[in-house]
Amino acid sequence: DCADRLTGWYWLEKSPGDWTFFDEDVRQVRDEKLMVLGMLSTAPTWASHFKAPYYEYFDKLYQPKDLKQYGDYVERVVDRYEGVI
Repeated sequence: DCADRLTGWYWLEKSPGDWTFFDEDVRQVRDEKLMVLGMLSTAPTWASHFKAPYYEYFDKLYQPKDLKQYGDYVERVVDRYEGVI
């Protein structure tokens, strides 16, 4: 779940345009010479077809409503962590 949290859309953009990145966590992992698997997965509640509150891990994996928004998330994460993850 750690890699998923570091790059998963569900954790990075809780509301549209409100981004939270875990750069310090990524840095700590990389300082220990460990690799981070950049999981480009999950969808925040506001961007998902799933409307109920999340209770289980797999609920975060519902398809995004708008694939352009998903693509924007992917581009943002890839640009931010290029050469790091």
